[in-house]
Amino acid sequence: MNNALYELRKIGSLVVGLIFFVGFFLILALLFVGFTKVIEFLLPVALILSGTLFLVFLVVVLPLSLLQRFRLPVCRVTLLFSYIFEVSVWMLCFLLIIKTMGSWGLLFLLLFQAVVPLAIIGLIAKGFWAYAGLLLVALFVPYGMRLFAFWLAALRERAEKDKDVIEAEFREVD
Repeated sequence: MNNALYELRKIGSLVVGLIFFVGFFLILALLFVGFTKVIEFLLPVALILSGTLFLVFLVVVLPLSLLQRFRLPVCRVTLLFSYIFEVSVWMLCFLLIIKTMGSWGLLFLLLFQAVVPLAIIGLIAKGFWAYAGLLLVALFVPYGMRLFAFWLAALRERAEKDKDVIEAEFREVD
């Protein structure tokens, strides 16, 4: 009798575990569907904002980086712009994965959690080579902007150290 009760409990635990497993993935799928709706709503605004910020970066921020006085604010603004641009690229890639790959894209998102490379692979698989290339370029733009910001910060720090050394040498000569 104990053996039969043990087997029933074991089967009951398995069924409850399966129900929780399926329920978890259903809730996760519903969250992704809701998340997709939110991204569909916000993506046009994010793309316009990131395009405008990239234009401002090219026209205003890059020329200001030549002046030593503006290097610290330029570093901060460039870093902020890079994060905004990267969020826009991520949102676009998430939407591309869901729209081009469907439920397989959702499965790959859950398994690998690499949104941008999956979107590029999905575009290549669908034959959209030009869009995949543009997405690849858009992937590296925020990292290039961040690298530029860190380079400017290092340049500014080096200039301050050189200024301190020159002032110290000038005091010694007096």
